Amino acid sequence: MFKRFLKLAISVLLVLAALMPAIDVHAADDGRPAMQLVVDGNANDISGAQASSVWFGNYPQSSNGNGGFNVDPVKWRVLAKEDSRLFLLADQILDIKQYHGRTVSVTWKDCDLRAWLNGTSGDAFLAKAFSAGEQTAVATTAVVNDDNPEYD
Repeated sequence: MFKRFLKLAISVLLVLAALMPAIDVHAADDGRPAMQLVVDGNANDISGAQASSVWFGNYPQSSNGNGGFNVDPVKWRVLAKEDSRLFLLADQILDIKQYHGRTVSVTWKDCDLRAWLNGTSGDAFLAKAFSAGEQTAVATTAVVNDDNPEYD
């Protein structure tokens, strides 16, 4: 049962990583390590289909040798580029979280995982991984919240 849940949780995270919002390449880094993406208002040297990678934000990733993690710049694969927006996928798994903390019928709109990903305070992913300036560079996107056809 646990292995099945773990496989499901990892699958959900991989899918959600692919659904991360596109990033506006006009990002300010607020003094944190980040790639300068824009030259004369355009990102000509960046292309999609994973041909390019960018560094954006910082998150605990590498071991610090004492059972904790170092906060490192996050490498993202560029899946697509449209005008000044990039659709990104993290180069490695950044964290593991449950879809929802309780076994109840819940859609993406109301699940704990979405709240954690989009939260702007505390230990939420958006707040922890991106500076205030970088957060403004994350594009707002529409997400379809259709019910799961098998489980509603």
